Amino acid sequence: MHKRSFGLVISVLLITLAGIYFLEFNKDPAPQSAGLLNNTLPAIDLPLLKEGPEQQQRLTKADFEGRRVIVHFFASWCKYCREEHPVIKALGARTDITLFGVNIHDKREDSLNWLESEGDPYDLIGFDEAGETASAWGVMATPQTFVVDEKGIIIYQYSGSLTPERVREEILPLFGEAS
Repeated sequence: MHKRSFGLVISVLLITLAGIYFLEFNKDPAPQSAGLLNNTLPAIDLPLLKEGPEQQQRLTKADFEGRRVIVHFFASWCKYCREEHPVIKALGARTDITLFGVNIHDKREDSLNWLESEGDPYDLIGFDEAGETASAWGVMATPQTFVVDEKGIIIYQYSGSLTPERVREEILPLFGEAS
């Protein structure tokens, strides 16, 4: 009788833990603290997901110099990245905004296929397969968005799916557009 009760308790415990894990890791990431806000952008030196203009091969700090940039961390397998992709495409369609992507914890082929089918809005995309750059930037989940000013200072940080309202009210004013 005791062995049976013990087995039942263990089974219920494992099912409960699996349920908690599923619920916690299958939701849109909550906004995180702005740990990098008003700090210099962390190191970035990544191979490009695909070749850039003039056969550029890497995304580095030099690409940020002298311009205001949106940096968007994403993954092709991330359901929230897929849901927000129309918003990111709208940002990428603007000629007054530079949009860099950083593809993290992903397979190159999966990312290229997804961007081919859904549209590639990015000016450049760094490929961070191991997630080391994402860790240096404090990215714990995707999607996550930063705005870096002309001096290399992070002036905006948001973890979670961007909405048209958030872009209009929080990001576009950073590019001189009234909300």
